[in-house]
Order: sequence, then structure tokens, then C-alpha cells
Amino acid sequence: MARFSFPSPGFRGRDDAWFRVGNLEVTTTVLLVGLGVFGILLRALAASVSDQLGFASFLVRRGEVWRVVSWPLGVARNEVFWSAITVFFLYIIGQQLERILGRTRFLTFVGLVVVIPALVSTPFNVGAGGMHYVSLPCFVGLALVYPQARSFFNIPLWVMAALFVAIEVLQLAGDGQTDQIVFLFLVLAVALLALRSFGVIEDVKWVPKLPLPTKRAGGGRGPGAARGGKKRKLKAVPNPPADVYRPPAPKAGDGLRQAELDMLLDKIAANGIESLTPEERRRLDEASRRLRDEKD
Repeated sequence: MARFSFPSPGFRGRDDAWFRVGNLEVTTTVLLVGLGVFGILLRALAASVSDQLGFASFLVRRGEVWRVVSWPLGVARNEVFWSAITVFFLYIIGQQLERILGRTRFLTFVGLVVVIPALVSTPFNVGAGGMHYVSLPCFVGLALVYPQARSFFNIPLWVMAALFVAIEVLQLAGDGQTDQIVFLFLVLAVALLALRSFGVIEDVKWVPKLPLPTKRAGGGRGPGAARGGKKRKLKAVPNPPADVYRPPAPKAGDGLRQAELDMLLDKIAANGIESLTPEERRRLDEASRRLRDEKD
């Protein structure tokens, strides 16, 4: 049985990888892991260069603006071993979250988690660095997407995520690094706001949903766009074409059949998991649990 179990089987489309290196599909997660390994090697081989990457707000105010982006690569002198564990952990969690968000939105998610907390912290005296500030919000986000999923020792995923956050906070508090505690909560807040806006944690009502920027109709994208930036009038049709997705009505007590599951996965591949209605998400989770129970 897999170490992590999730209610929905992830769908992998053809465009998951940005590119290939031999047989290796370079996804957003692989890029992050590669950068994490690079940061560890840089600390071991060129410590003076590694010191130039971590986030230090007073140095950013003096003009070292690259630290706003490079700080996850700044490995502390005594954290090489834990950084290696963090990178491995990020590989496991990142793959799952990338399957849900897709490669582009996962890259956007990571970019927001890295840049926005650093920009907000720049006017204050804050210092931070390390890939664990990226892996932890990924873990918390995944736990909110699948709160009843099981992790090590059959512990619910949300319990493990809460435990990891508590340990991190206690460790920082013990070291007197209150600025990094604030930075950690900034990172987590940005991560939750992003996931809520992406529509993957709709059930988490206590996180506000921010509107995402949309393309204008005159941009040449979408069904309402036409050449010259003018809107085309769309005609309503009484009956949709036969090839439009229509989930079959499941029989009472039968759950979701394999045919409907395949169609739901096709819909996720075409439009993303947020395109599913709450009822479709419920039936998808039901089918996934049944398939997992049959494997067990």
C-alpha cells in the first residue's frame, strides 16, 4: 500500500512536463527539487555565494533585490542535512499538488509563496531562507484539499500538517526568531489564499476567495473574442451537441461506475479539477475510495 493515499486518482496529461531530459520529465516539481539540490551543493562548495541568496530585509532595502526571489536557495550553515530531507519531502508532496493544480498554476502558486511574503516583509527587520518555507505550505495545502487522507502510521494528513507547523513554530520560538515565525505565517497565508482562489479548497470557507484576473474578451482568447477586439454575439442553442460531457445518472447504491469515472477524469484533464461541480467531486471521491478499498 502506498505511503500516502488520496481520494482522487491524479490524472496526468501530455503537457505535464515542461520538457524532457532523456527519460526524465521535467515538471515544476522537478525544477524545484533541482533548485533545492543546487542550493545544498552551493552551501557545501561555495558558502560565501550561498550567503548572498538568503532573505534579509535590510539588505534588500540596500539594493540586493534578488534576495526577494532567491531566498529559498539560501541554506543555513547547520541545516544541510535537514535541507536534503526537505527537498525529498517536497518531491513527494509537490507531485501530488502539481497533479491537482497543473504545471502552470503550481508554478504560479510557488512564485506567489516566494515573492509576496518577501515583499511584504521588506520594510521590517526579517531574515529567512531555505526550501522548507516552500515545502511546508505545499503540505498544508494538500492536507486541506484531502483532509481525510492518511499519511504515516495511518494518521490523517491534516493532523500531520498541523504537527509540522507546530514543530516549526516551537523551534523558531525556542531560538528567539520571532521574525521568522511571522514570515512563516505570511507564507502559509499566501498559500491558502492562492489555493482558495484557484478553487481547489472550496470547502475551506474561513479562507477568503480573492478574484483572479481574467483575460479581456478582445484579447483573441475564448469563445467571446473576435478579430479586431470586438465581441462576437453568441447564439444560445436549445440542445447541446452530443459530444458535450454529460455524467450519467448513477443508480442508487451503485456508486460511480468506471465509465463515469473516466469521463470525469477527461473533464479534469480538459478544464482542471475546479471545473467539477460539488456533486461530481463527491461522486469522484466516492469512486476513488471504493477503488482503494478493493485494492486493499
